[in-house]
Amino acid sequence: MVRQIYTIARLLTASLILSICCSVNFVSCERSAELSRTALVPKQHWMKYADPRDAGFSPEKLKKAKQYWDSIQSTACMIVHDGAVVAAWGDIERRFMCHSVRKSLLSALYGIYVDAGVIDTKKTLEEMGIDDSTPLTNQEKQARIVDLLKSASGVYLPAASEPLNARKPPRGSHEPGDRMYYNNWDFNALGTIFETETKTDLFREFERRIAEPIQMQDFRRRDGHYSYQMERSTHPAYIFRMSARDLARFGLLYLNKGVWIDLRIISESWVKQSTSKQIDANRAMGYGYLWWVYKKKPYSKKKMYSALGVGEQALEIVPSEKLVIVLRTDTFAHKNVSRSERLDLIRLILEAKCERPSKEPELIPLPKSKMKMETISITKSDKDFLRTEPLIQTENSIYEDGDELILKTPYGNFGIMKTRDGTLIIEDKYQEVIIERTADNTLKRIVTEWSINEEGKYHLDDGRLDEAISVFKKATDCYPNSTIGYCNLGETYSKSGMKEEAISSYEKAGRIDPENREAIVELRKLKFLMPDGMAAEWAKDYFHAFNAPDSTEYIKYLNEYYSESSLEKRPLEERLANRRALIEEFGAFECLYAVEMSDKEIYILARDLNSHFGWVFRFKMKEEDKKGEKEAALSGPHPPYMNEKQILEIARGEW
Repeated sequence: MVRQIYTIARLLTASLILSICCSVNFVSCERSAELSRTALVPKQHWMKYADPRDAGFSPEKLKKAKQYWDSIQSTACMIVHDGAVVAAWGDIERRFMCHSVRKSLLSALYGIYVDAGVIDTKKTLEEMGIDDSTPLTNQEKQARIVDLLKSASGVYLPAASEPLNARKPPRGSHEPGDRMYYNNWDFNALGTIFETETKTDLFREFERRIAEPIQMQDFRRRDGHYSYQMERSTHPAYIFRMSARDLARFGLLYLNKGVWIDLRIISESWVKQSTSKQIDANRAMGYGYLWWVYKKKPYSKKKMYSALGVGEQALEIVPSEKLVIVLRTDTFAHKNVSRSERLDLIRLILEAKCERPSKEPELIPLPKSKMKMETISITKSDKDFLRTEPLIQTENSIYEDGDELILKTPYGNFGIMKTRDGTLIIEDKYQEVIIERTADNTLKRIVTEWSINEEGKYHLDDGRLDEAISVFKKATDCYPNSTIGYCNLGETYSKSGMKEEAISSYEKAGRIDPENREAIVELRKLKFLMPDGMAAEWAKDYFHAFNAPDSTEYIKYLNEYYSESSLEKRPLEERLANRRALIEEFGAFECLYAVEMSDKEIYILARDLNSHFGWVFRFKMKEEDKKGEKEAALSGPHPPYMNEKQILEIARGEW
């Protein structure tokens, strides 16, 4: 009886506290010591395992994962087990573009307001008065918020922050909720709907409801930005910049089912619902509410789900192992990691966790990143000069925010910093600000690498190729040691039909950075594959929306441009270069299935590919050829994470 009275009193007390703290029933206000899901949650600063063995990691296998990470173009990586850092590689404090990871960040905000009863996911676009510059049809207006959260609205209209030539299904071809199609219109409209329904600012709410409670160390309100492209849509893209260590905090919040220490921020039911498969995306992945969900082993067995973005920005959450893995790539500098490289790295990290964690680990403070650029304060004279001088684009402007000087651009707001040698740079991008002067040494304008290349991109996207070439030439003059201008120039020359000039530009980029993926792949295509560039453009369009299940037309194009009949007169090694270029660019084994290849080509390519897909194709060879290669495949330097049965299923196209 005493226990029952105690329990009832405790429940009444908790209810009273909740009602006082949460006048609009926000779940984020709920507090209880019982809500804590882990003893190791970072407060103001991260803690690190003194010995990775305490987190159950083999130092030798973790070293192997680090060596592989060093070989790819990733800029930062964090591995967090049960709330403390196992490993932190690269610049974990620098804010990189989140790209499509932004969608999972928005999902968290939706969860808070859905649970508060402010947002009803069953509401239709028509009920909310949501439309666009191209009016929605009656069918499209019946899409509900929940359909957009699953990227299944059936609205196939142009959207901000997507390629102008993005291919989409015909309008009206699918009813709302019928089919998942990775579509920026859905995601951008969700941003508009959130602000309309909650009457708040999306980025301010993220800062208040999530970033501040979980003590993000680097995120500021200005790291969120609305990207308007009114000629396409009235709904802007909501762009985030975030550091690896802050993104890891967000991942840990989800690993702990919405709880941070003793504060419930997101309900456990929303975390579970949003990160569970709500709709099929492709053979390997499902989609929740703005989260990717793995359907295939070994990841599905570990209940793994992900937030993913361009360049393989990745937040991987592995509940069964109490792991959060963050991968960041510097897309400011056009770096890129392929899908297969990301999966290989994850596999190596999971393989490294092979020991029993310690119940009493020794923790030490996580050291500051050694890669962080040292800067000094901007002087008053610097501010006066920069504030009065025009920039290369009229959309750019400079304003003061406290002691900081901020460059406002169509692509976000960035602080202007100064290095010890006096060079002015843009924060996070680490790109130099160049002061141009006339012949008589009077001030003319300020140029940044980002702004001048974006001006060229404007011309390129609008089909003004001559103007684009002129601007990109200027970019290479101002920044002769950067690959960005040369790659952009090469792309524009290629679209202009100027093959030799394109090759020359990409070769210059390759001399600056011999590992530049874009230069390597484009050179291979220009030299071996497609003089007219048509197949490359089609392939890029397909992979932009690569979750579309119907690849019939794509396979048709691949066979047309890459089939044996069109390449039969070329030497074997040249044909293999074609295949490698395809795989290295897209990281997709579908390319090989789509194209007829001889057994010898399959074997050589499989042997050389630094990917687990390479092992799959060893088993695609004829039975008599497989016998001698089976042991070699399984004992090679990159053994498959799948068993033989799974590999054979993939080889037969059953996966």
